[in-house]
Formats: sequence, structure tokens, C-alpha cells
Amino acid sequence: MKLLTGVAFFVLMLSSSAHAQNNIGSHDYKTALGVKFYPGSVSFKHFIKEKAALEGLGYFWNRGMRVTGLYEFHNDINGVEGLKWYVGPGAHVGFYSSKYGGGTSIGIDGVIGLD
Repeated sequence: MKLLTGVAFFVLMLSSSAHAQNNIGSHDYKTALGVKFYPGSVSFKHFIKEKAALEGLGYFWNRGMRVTGLYEFHNDINGVEGLKWYVGPGAHVGFYSSKYGGGTSIGIDGVIGLD
């Protein structure tokens, strides 16, 4: 039953994303919600300026959780319509437990990618 629910959710997310891309065109969005599969997380991205966005990620697993915040700079790729590159700094904090004791982790993050 869990597998069926997971597959149905995955298909729904893919169809929603495809529909959204057709309606708004590439990079015309201001806010986005997403799912990442490895490591599993939920992401929320919001543009605060034309070429700057904040992204938050929440990772959850059976032994803990981690929250990551990123500041992303977006720029066009010359000669490629509808594709942008982004780069930016960030930080995370996590809480976990294990059979040897729990703990807290903090650290810095970086991101680079295509959108």
C-alpha cells in the first residue's frame, strides 16, 4: 500500500510539473515547490529579485532531520534560450539520533546548477 501511494504521488508530481512548465514558460516563475529523491527532501524556492532566489530544503529520515538554506544567483547562458545557470552559498543545521547517541550538525553549503 505504501508503494502504491508513493508511486501515485510521484506520478502526480511529474504531471503537475509538466503542466506548470507548459503554462508559464521557462523561468517565469516566482515561487516553486519541489521534491528531491536522494537524499529525500522537500524544497521551496522563491525569487526575491529578478536574478536572486532563496531556497530552503527539509531533509527527513528515520533517525533525524536537516534544514538547509541557500542564496542563489541566477544568470542567463548566452546563446541558449530558456536555460540559466545558478550558484550560491548556504548553511544547514541537522538533528539526529542513533543507537550510539544523538547529536546536532551545522555546516556550510554551496550550490551550482542549471534551471
